[in-house]
Amino acid sequence: MRHSTVQTFKYWWLASRTPSVVKILFPIIVGLSAGFSHTGRVRPAYIALAMLFGWFNQLIIIFFNDAADYEADIHHTNAFPKLIDPRVLPNRWLSRTQIFFAGIIAASLMAMVTAIAWLGFQRPFAPLFFGASVTFLWAYSFPPIKLNYRGFGELLEMTGVGIILPLLGYYFYTGTFSLPMATIIPVALLSFAGSISSTLKHQPADAETGKRTLSVIYGPKIARVVLFTATVLGMLSTVGLMFTGDIHPAIPVITVVLPSFFVWRMAKTFHQATTEHLAALKAFKTALNNITYLVLAGLTIGLIWAR
Repeated sequence: MRHSTVQTFKYWWLASRTPSVVKILFPIIVGLSAGFSHTGRVRPAYIALAMLFGWFNQLIIIFFNDAADYEADIHHTNAFPKLIDPRVLPNRWLSRTQIFFAGIIAASLMAMVTAIAWLGFQRPFAPLFFGASVTFLWAYSFPPIKLNYRGFGELLEMTGVGIILPLLGYYFYTGTFSLPMATIIPVALLSFAGSISSTLKHQPADAETGKRTLSVIYGPKIARVVLFTATVLGMLSTVGLMFTGDIHPAIPVITVVLPSFFVWRMAKTFHQATTEHLAALKAFKTALNNITYLVLAGLTIGLIWAR
């Protein structure tokens, strides 16, 4: 079926899930901010390269995961239509070949960014981040490892988003790997919480299609407990950065005090945040997202301000 140009654009916009790129870019921004704190210099070219890497990384994650989960998403859409957002492949708006080829294009552009960083801006280890990103994605979604179907996929996502990406931002900015590990802790914990959050709504379909998420293995309630605990620990870990002098002493107002309202919202909706109560589940996940954005924004401001 042929589509109009406007329809085609809408389908590709939906396929790219562009609004979710903030989950990739924010950890990179934290690393860039730590880089500025370390150097005291504004480096627009390095910022642009890191952000482009993040955007293309987001696209390869989305496109290749959708291509890998094609059959599972069809089952999910047919069996639990209320528990999945509209997807282009199950609805036949785009083909699996188109999505996979789009992933190859995004990967090629990401490789180009790393080559420019290496050859044009003296970042010889930039290709390692490209290799790590592709390897992690393959290990998550594709045979023979396919951790999304074996377990520990959330830990892999936490490592990729919460550790590798801040380190990438810092390395692109400074050319070194001396990012203080304490800076990574809150990003890693919140990334872990976010990776669990994204599976809560999909738990019934994941169980039927053989995925081994935390929600499937231990049940949604345990998954919510782990998620909630990681979120609170991620907030509180920013206080330690105040004592080490890595962030300004006023920043816990943004990273702890303000997010406390959303912690209360999570606690209030905790027991009803199930697939049987989608409004409560949405409120629970929205509160988590707001906490994440506040903490990472506070970290960014605090690192820059500390300079």
